[in-house]
Amino acid sequence: MNRLRIFLVFLFTIGTSCAFAQYMGSFQSPGMLFRHHHNYNPEWGDKWNSENRIEIGFGMMYTNYYYEGSYENYEYAKVYDVKYYKQIRPASSFSFIMGYSYPLTKFGEKTTLALTVNCLYNLFKGRDDSVRVSSGTVLSGLAAEHIGLPVSLDFKSGADAVYDKQYNFMYNFGLGFMPNFSTYKIDGESFRTITAAPFVKAEVGVRFGIAMKLRVMYVYRNSFINYDGYDDMNNKYGPQKLQLNYKGNLTQDPELTVALVIMPFSFMWEKYK
Repeated sequence: MNRLRIFLVFLFTIGTSCAFAQYMGSFQSPGMLFRHHHNYNPEWGDKWNSENRIEIGFGMMYTNYYYEGSYENYEYAKVYDVKYYKQIRPASSFSFIMGYSYPLTKFGEKTTLALTVNCLYNLFKGRDDSVRVSSGTVLSGLAAEHIGLPVSLDFKSGADAVYDKQYNFMYNFGLGFMPNFSTYKIDGESFRTITAAPFVKAEVGVRFGIAMKLRVMYVYRNSFINYDGYDDMNNKYGPQKLQLNYKGNLTQDPELTVALVIMPFSFMWEKYK
């Protein structure tokens, strides 16, 4: 099932990126900011409006989740609170990225400000630890899937800033915001959330036939899932039908994604000097 989802996400991102590339490639209005920038070189032609800017990446997501809360327990004819806190460490994770970057303006011979739109798929599987969250309920197992649309403004310098084979190195820095759809599976039960989170990213890369970049992306997530409820206590040694309440939530550390990103069509770049 997970492989099918990854394949569907892959098809969706390819379709989205190609459609966006085609749209940007057909948008040749003379009022475009970049074309009228004083540093624009008409000899570069349509390299700013091509599939050369598509990028694909694979990597890993690093984060921790936490079960945290309290529940009521009955013992020795008294009801008292029990607090719990459990860290869920990753057993495995996977990250897939695909996107498109469009230059907005040029600062110098090899530096630009670009708008980058990516589709990000992260899969997290926690270690099979368990935690008691009520007098009768134990949670074990956690799997989380995130599908996000990170949009950022990137300062780019080097090869992938101007898509020119005369440069072999590149580095980029970006700030952005990411709408996100998440699914969490806990003991077979699914929870879904829609959130948005800010992020920063940095890239450094080199061109060996095709452009390759190491990307580090830091996402600050502040969402959580509540799983409040109660247990009915039917104990011959205590009150009948005594309701023991519990409350808790699932929280997450900020998320760090490390990925190797390639620009598969960068072999089509030309050398303009």
